[in-house]
Amino acid sequence: GIARPELWHVTNQMSRYLPLDDRVPVVLTIHDLNFLHNETDTNDPGRIQRKLADIQRRVDRAAAIVTDSQYVADDLAAQVELAGTPVHVVPLGLTPPPAAAERRPPWLTAGPFALSVGNFLPHKNFHVLLGLAERLADLRLVIAGKKATPYGEQLEQELQRRGLSDRVILPGMVSDADRQWLYEHCEVFLFPSLAEGFGFPVLEAMQCGKPEVMSRRTSLPEIAGDEGFFFDCYEQEAMATVVKTARTHFAADPQAADRCRRHATAFSWRATAEGYARVYESVIGGHQLGGRLTVRQAG
Repeated sequence: GIARPELWHVTNQMSRYLPLDDRVPVVLTIHDLNFLHNETDTNDPGRIQRKLADIQRRVDRAAAIVTDSQYVADDLAAQVELAGTPVHVVPLGLTPPPAAAERRPPWLTAGPFALSVGNFLPHKNFHVLLGLAERLADLRLVIAGKKATPYGEQLEQELQRRGLSDRVILPGMVSDADRQWLYEHCEVFLFPSLAEGFGFPVLEAMQCGKPEVMSRRTSLPEIAGDEGFFFDCYEQEAMATVVKTARTHFAADPQAADRCRRHATAFSWRATAEGYARVYESVIGGHQLGGRLTVRQAG
């Protein structure tokens, strides 16, 4: 017959795939509980309770849980009954950037710009950037990402209402090469998101040595560390002041960009793999003696 696996890793909290044999230990990765923090779900308490109950069932089955950030680990502990199940924090890794496009995207005319990226969903909070754009007289604003959503349609209507269509550019989804060009050539990266389990775009901007200003919410302060600048509120003048401070700091400190790059490189997939190997070993060691897992670097 088929040998029983030593361990089963469920790589996403919403996965439907669990071992049929109750003796197989499960490692469960929970990337975020964003449904607790975004407006779409909080308007439907029944939906929240159903999702929490679904996650509770997976937690009850798990021998160990992994989260991408300490924030998610703390959020999980506050929302479900862990019953002593160990929770390990293993940050994700940052993939080396793709090659940037050789030239400016044709939809972006000459001149300095601020950048934000993400799918147009309410928790991304992009609408607070519109008033900010009115106060950044020397910059246009590019918000790149999938915009064919109800929230994206609302933003486009608001742009037209405010007469900002020439100042705020919503190109929709862009190629990897164009996105990298935007990261490398923006003056400042803006990320006002209200709910992030990890926050890859912040690290991608840091990888390019750019000042980044983000929400002081959920995992973002943890991921950005001392190199980030933060919106403490979404009042337009206050936001504009933080953006000005970030740009001034980078202009005055020649080492700021290099510190950002070094911070981003600390998030490696090798470190992620080694972190998971330690979790696997701890779980297998708790179920049977002997046998170690090793992680070898490819290449």
